[in-house]
Amino acid sequence: MIGFVSPDSFSFVLSITLLAGLVVGGLASLYGPLLGAAFVMYVPSVAQDISDAAPGVVFGLLIIAVMFVAPTGLAGLAGRARGAAARRLTRTTPAADRTPESEPPSAPPAPADPAPVDAEPVGAPPRTEKE
Repeated sequence: MIGFVSPDSFSFVLSITLLAGLVVGGLASLYGPLLGAAFVMYVPSVAQDISDAAPGVVFGLLIIAVMFVAPTGLAGLAGRARGAAARRLTRTTPAADRTPESEPPSAPPAPADPAPVDAEPVGAPPRTEKE
């Protein structure tokens, strides 16, 4: 079967729906458009179950809510959650739980400042200025 695709095959509503799927999913990764496609496929049926009178309004409110919570898309939200979990797992133990063996070796103390060059030796007679 050979088919033909023309601009008339895609309505304005379908174009906006595909664009909404890209925005909701996020464009930063390969998983973003996949998540956006799942959103566009399944959320309208959930919106229909929530409100028979205005499923478009519920769908629009869900898109706005996703954009408010995840401005980088659902894929960006997943990446932020993964990064937060990694930071939480690699956090060091509290100071009260540390033992001296777990402390890194401390640096040796810095040497004291040497005496200024024009200082007089201890016990020497005071210098007089010559004119």
